[in-house]
Amino acid sequence: MGYLRFCAAGQLECKITDVAAPAVAMSTARWKMLYEINDDVNSKIIAVTDQQLYGEAERWAYPKDKGDCEDFVLLKKRELDAADFAPATLLITVVQDGHGQGHGVLSVRTDDGDFVLGKRRNSVLRRYDANCQFVKPQSTEDPQQWLSLEIQETPDAAKPASHSVNTNKNPAKAIGSGTEKVM
Repeated sequence: MGYLRFCAAGQLECKITDVAAPAVAMSTARWKMLYEINDDVNSKIIAVTDQQLYGEAERWAYPKDKGDCEDFVLLKKRELDAADFAPATLLITVVQDGHGQGHGVLSVRTDDGDFVLGKRRNSVLRRYDANCQFVKPQSTEDPQQWLSLEIQETPDAAKPASHSVNTNKNPAKAIGSGTEKVM
């Protein structure tokens, strides 16, 4: 519901993007920019829940000095977009950590694979090194659409989850009630 309200306010991030955008070709300068933006946002924003900040369970907004996991993601996405990363390569993704907690992270599609920009460890990690299960990534075609991924128990954590398209426009159900830990 929070993302839908965010988009209803006319945010540019909710507009359909260039679906033909290839994965980001990463140079040394682009890697440096990716790490700097992740570190900058993580260091200047204090992690708090929406309940603490707004007195409500779920609200997606650009943080000024405080925010929860999806607020960190929105700011990182906006800053990377301003640094010429194609919007279709910057996907808000709902993940489940090793403790079963839901979180929002930013996934970046690169020519070297998908990377997750995290808050907890202030890290940029390969998708399969991030110690989380991808649950709902944004669609590259329409940011208001979310793909559902079946969570499968596999002995090999490097195996991708099976994909099934779902037209769900509400990622908040997978993230939780706003009382979870912030990634």
